[in-house]
Amino acid sequence: RAPQARLAAMAWAATVFSRDDVPTRLVCLAGAADERPEVREAALAALRPVPPTKGGGSGGDEALAAGTRVAHEGSDGVRRLGVVAQVHADAGGGPPYYTVALEGAEGSLSERSTERGRLSSLSAGWPPFAEVVRAILGRVALTRLDHAAGGVWEVPLLDPGSAEAEGGEGPPPLPTQATGEALRYALDCLRAEAVALLPGEPPETAVGSRLAVMLRASDAAGGVPGVGAGARELMALLGRSLFAHHGDRELLAAAASSLHTLVTGAVDAASKAQVAEAAALGALPRRVAEAEEPLKNVALSSSFASDSTQRLLCEALAAGAKALPRARATALLRSVVGMLPSLDAGCSGPSEAKRAVGASLLAGFLTARLDPAASSVSADAMEVDSGSEAGDGPAALEAARTAAAAKLGALLKHRTPHVTVAAAAAVGAVGAAGPLPLPVGVGAAEAEEGGDAPDAAAKEGNGGQAAPKEGTEATSTAT
Repeated sequence: RAPQARLAAMAWAATVFSRDDVPTRLVCLAGAADERPEVREAALAALRPVPPTKGGGSGGDEALAAGTRVAHEGSDGVRRLGVVAQVHADAGGGPPYYTVALEGAEGSLSERSTERGRLSSLSAGWPPFAEVVRAILGRVALTRLDHAAGGVWEVPLLDPGSAEAEGGEGPPPLPTQATGEALRYALDCLRAEAVALLPGEPPETAVGSRLAVMLRASDAAGGVPGVGAGARELMALLGRSLFAHHGDRELLAAAASSLHTLVTGAVDAASKAQVAEAAALGALPRRVAEAEEPLKNVALSSSFASDSTQRLLCEALAAGAKALPRARATALLRSVVGMLPSLDAGCSGPSEAKRAVGASLLAGFLTARLDPAASSVSADAMEVDSGSEAGDGPAALEAARTAAAAKLGALLKHRTPHVTVAAAAAVGAVGAAGPLPLPVGVGAAEAEEGGDAPDAAAKEGNGGQAAPKEGTEATSTAT
């Protein structure tokens, strides 16, 4: 079609259809990858709702119309999504009351009559997240991945009778170039729901918490369709965007940013939650931990990952590692420390330098995130930890953290600037999380040269710290 026709289609989608109409959202997403900049701009302008001039969609005392998407707060304080089915008014006057169709735990709908005070409206113009992400997954050009190729987050095929599965009429397929914007849009739809359900949480924390709870519900139901609708489809879309060999730098960056937002939000929320809530929030970090190897390969080896993408992937994997059993988390940290270059390694080639930078960042973020004294955010991982061998306990993880910090400190003197900068960022991340886990009296250079490492007995006899060497002060300073 001519560019003028495509531009007119975007203008038609912006003015005729509502912003929560899913089929036309797919048309806009396809236009976002158009070769003509004016078509791309019009598509992006038509995709999302027009920002409100003032206030938001969080509530108030205004009357609600039938069809309005709402969050209903029950007498137990739990919020659930729903849609206003009917608006009622008494003959004698008074405020209206509502019949609301609420989403059930099994994906079904149940009706309930309620007053306005228990309802808060969602931001207008955002379609249901589950409907959007399912439509996107059924139209993207990225192929399904088997488990060996990184398809650890894949979902069963779409319903055999659907138009997508049969190749029937429907919106056009989404090109790979549009998938990055599709991911961002799906995340925005999820965020609109999460903010309404968790009004006291920051948006980035709320969106990760919401996805984690949905995944937990889906896991508990054995993956039954309708339970936690949309959560597994979003993970499948992220997996294809990260692990398929599509060669699209922008898509990889969008997927890395989305995954980072989700998993760090869930982990941060779990760190402030009660034990039972933290276990529910651990479902998302556990998904990331399950993809440990493919994520590590992309973060350390992908030639399409920019510096910022590489950093986001390393941070996301480190956050997900909190869901690993302590023994496996220790093994992961040790393996990454083993990838760190020596001081005399040149790291002159692009792939060698990228691997050294990625290993430095990942070692630092893992050291910052893995606390030997803390429990895992995953209930499954905590159960495994309870039966771990003594050599896989907190002392082993602390020794691995100490070795990582010492090796990173030594890399501050590396002759390759990229490696030095990465090591400085890694040491900074560890320092921001708490005191650097360096042994007392042992400097970074000594550790690099194979200096004495503190054993468990020496640490127990010195208040949890390594015994200082003769002739050294029992203090250490990290800059």
